[in-house]
Amino acid sequence: MFTEELAPQMRPALPLQIREVCDQTTRLAFAHLISLIFDLPFQTTLNMYGSNECWTPENAAFIGYFNDRPVSMAMVCVSGSCCGFYSVGTLPGYRRRGYAETVMRQAHHTMRDRLHFDACVLQSSTVGRRLYEQMGFREVTRFSVFRSAPDQMRR
Repeated sequence: MFTEELAPQMRPALPLQIREVCDQTTRLAFAHLISLIFDLPFQTTLNMYGSNECWTPENAAFIGYFNDRPVSMAMVCVSGSCCGFYSVGTLPGYRRRGYAETVMRQAHHTMRDRLHFDACVLQSSTVGRRLYEQMGFREVTRFSVFRSAPDQMRR
């Protein structure tokens, strides 16, 4: 999905504290959220996001905290004149309240202030599509994802 400009926010801002991933505590929280939201082994997400190598001025993530609990996140990568959104998600039980949108908008604002870019892209799941369309994204292509059945992966 693609947009040159985010559409105006339709609902009021939420009482969500948003922190950029910038130290060991927030890297650990981000890895934990990724593990829970996307049902991945925690050690795998910790290996990917727990070190400094992943985080650069062009590659940042933001976590939304509700009552001091990390509940939502978004990762952004700016390359050239484009900002890509990755790993956008919210914990079950906190979904459909606007937390992901709030985190995405703050990430967009922060990164646009830091690095100039002209457009944003993302790959949407079926679940996220409606949110992204409301934010001004439009479909420009489709991807097919293939994976082996679990019993075939063990052989």
